[in-house]
Amino acid sequence: MAAYRQALTVYTRDDLPQQWARTQNNLGTALQDLGERQGGPEGVRRLNEAVAAFRLALTVHTRADLPQDWAATQNNLGSALRALGERQGGAEGLRRLNEAVEAHHQALIVHTRDGLPQQWARTQKNLGTTLRALGERQGGAEGLHRLSEAVEAYRQALTVYTRDYIPQDWAQTENNLGLALQIQVRLGGFPAGLEQVDRLAQAEGIRDDPVAQASLRTLAIVCHVATHQDAEASRAFASLVALVERQPADFHLVWDWTDLRDHLANAKAPPLPDRREPLRKLLDAVSRDNNKAAILAGLKEVQAAFPARAEEPEIPIRQPRPQGRSVPAGPAQRP
Repeated sequence: MAAYRQALTVYTRDDLPQQWARTQNNLGTALQDLGERQGGPEGVRRLNEAVAAFRLALTVHTRADLPQDWAATQNNLGSALRALGERQGGAEGLRRLNEAVEAHHQALIVHTRDGLPQQWARTQKNLGTTLRALGERQGGAEGLHRLSEAVEAYRQALTVYTRDYIPQDWAQTENNLGLALQIQVRLGGFPAGLEQVDRLAQAEGIRDDPVAQASLRTLAIVCHVATHQDAEASRAFASLVALVERQPADFHLVWDWTDLRDHLANAKAPPLPDRREPLRKLLDAVSRDNNKAAILAGLKEVQAAFPARAEEPEIPIRQPRPQGRSVPAGPAQRP
């Protein structure tokens, strides 16, 4: 940070406005990184400084003159505002989170899927994370609406972030999608989870991805059990097993199921107390990340709890990732 502040004594807004704005943007990124590492009032102070630096950069990085720099800085501003809003409570925290949502929406004016697909996907992912934080904070009908928007933002990002071509961003976005859905179940109930599974199953970015499909079927099993739909749960279980059986040896899921595990552990309404153990083992099975055989072995341990069999529709088998493909880099902005 000292280096950036020193640079600003030479890169002045009057004499070198673009270099000044770029340095303000870099300073904002450094301040945000520091603020996220620090706790307490000092971390909040650094995050406020980061927000101020990004806003100063936007006085030169305007949409009219430098649209891509403007969009990248808006995206960075949204990330800093989200980090600040997550630290702050009450009305001030909600205000910051809403400002973050607006900043990401602004970035999407320039970061379009057709023109800048990777930047668009990155901004959609960041928007989803902000909406998820806002929805969880708000709760109630408005919070559930925000969580649905978060799920949709992650789904949009997954139309560009695929396992074959951008695997790290794909895995992170898949996990974020799973977390948003689990929070939605916790706040809105298991029927809300089933509604999302039905909506997402055939959506672009999801329908041809066996990892996403297996994750959704796992969530559906839990929701079916929780809503007294044992026959549907058994059919979903058979469908999950058949899907996993058709995948390559290195197949594994990427969702972190901690939120749903905790929710199941605390749920007291029937039939969950009586079915808690097989559901826990189910989540254990799909969390095994070494290979397909380990997942199938775990599923075999709980198959007695889901005895029905069903015909399984065809789901594409994931092919090995092709070698030698590279993806063009986008303009610098925070992930």
